[in-house]
Amino acid sequence: ETLGLTGIRAIHGRAEDYARQADYRERFDLCVSRAVANLSTLSEYCLPYVKVGGHFIPYKSGKIQDELTGAKTAIKILGGNLEKTEKFQLADTDMERSFVVIRKTMDLGLMWGIAETFNGLMAIPNLIAVFLLSGVVFGLVKEYFAGEGAESVKR
Repeated sequence: ETLGLTGIRAIHGRAEDYARQADYRERFDLCVSRAVANLSTLSEYCLPYVKVGGHFIPYKSGKIQDELTGAKTAIKILGGNLEKTEKFQLADTDMERSFVVIRKTMDLGLMWGIAETFNGLMAIPNLIAVFLLSGVVFGLVKEYFAGEGAESVKR
């Protein structure tokens, strides 16, 4: 209200809490973050929110070159393209900071669908293991509570 902005929606929260929710995926023109993690990790948290043509702009330290080099692959895989880095000095200090401007260039909707499918399929081996081991576990629990105590479980 103070800024007189209209037609915007600001969401404040932890990126990792919202990223797995389809309602927030690839919906926003702009995502910003503060320097809470390395650029690769921030990109993994934040680029999924940005729609194609939008931007992710993390606020980082001024000494960002090594981090940029290390994050290029992650940014590309996540559908981003590093456009530029705006370096500046904080007023009345000698501290350098940067805004890294990353444009989202690729729609990853299909990738998210495939990832969610495989994530769901990973439950199948776990369910099979639980089923196959349930008799063993049931027997051990029955033995334990039948009075043989903790000594029988050590076997």
